[in-house]
Amino acid sequence: MIVFFDLETGGLDIKHPILQIAAVAADASLRESERFECKVQFREEDADPEALEVNHYDREVWRREALAPKDAVARFGEFLGRHRSLERVSSRTGGTYRVAQSAGWNSHGFDIDRLFHLFKTQNAFCPVDRMSLDVMHLAMWHLRFPEERIKSMRLTEVAAHLGITVELAHDALGDVLATLAIARRLLGRE
Repeated sequence: MIVFFDLETGGLDIKHPILQIAAVAADASLRESERFECKVQFREEDADPEALEVNHYDREVWRREALAPKDAVARFGEFLGRHRSLERVSSRTGGTYRVAQSAGWNSHGFDIDRLFHLFKTQNAFCPVDRMSLDVMHLAMWHLRFPEERIKSMRLTEVAAHLGITVELAHDALGDVLATLAIARRLLGRE
């Protein structure tokens, strides 16, 4: 199993809050098996106002739907726990344990560190491998050579180049579904 995930954040710094978490678990053929989405409670003053606008923040929606960070971590941890497919060996104990294989758009360079930071702030184990499969890097291999020559690696631009519709950009679930569709197209698993 591979867990495609995305975080929407209240800014680019790791100190900025996470606003939304979404994920889709997929099998080796990249067929969806389960979805997860939640909004996360945060203090508006801790977020960059521009980031809130980009991420479609609506105070009333978050008031009704958002989970406390501890509850969001617990629920997402349970979701990830159902999709642990990689065996690892503890450097501390020598025992084995399992973690989920993650994937995402710019996940290795951005999302994975923020996900681990969120779990750490809640004193929770993050059951994901730190080596996330980054679909943006896959797209770079396919689309930056002379035959294709795409200039921007923004998710929406790569999707449009490949003829994939992004239902709602900068919505965590919308971005996860677009990332999964791009991975399917580039890996020939449509």
